[in-house]
Amino acid sequence: MPHTNQQNTGNEVTKAEVLQSDSGDEAWVLERLRAATRPPAPVPEAALAMLAEAATGDTSGSQAARSFLFWLVGRPDPAGYEGRGGLELRRLDQAHKAAALELLAWWAGPTQSDRPLYELLSKLVFRVAWEDDRSAQEHSRLGET
Repeated sequence: MPHTNQQNTGNEVTKAEVLQSDSGDEAWVLERLRAATRPPAPVPEAALAMLAEAATGDTSGSQAARSFLFWLVGRPDPAGYEGRGGLELRRLDQAHKAAALELLAWWAGPTQSDRPLYELLSKLVFRVAWEDDRSAQEHSRLGET
């Protein structure tokens, strides 16, 4: 190992150790170094918008999109649907599945801002509550006639 002026405390990975490691370990270390120097990812706005639009409908795919979005942040679906996390991806068509995977990849790493996702979820909570209220009023009206 080449001589350096710094002492290795046992916790650091020296350049020589990286170079002596097998190619799989070296690739892993290099990828970790690249990831550490990347800036946080911006919000994938098109993917978020696509899932937001889908989540406001009343289809099976809408339910899956809404459930997936709330699952990302560990919150229950405000409509009461008990989804199965990532399994909801199976219920989405190819375009929405690709958008969900793009959003998941963004969410898994450091982000520039979580705000757009949380703002969307707040709107969905409000919309579900409004639709529940409207539905209750409609049922009440029908029951009176």
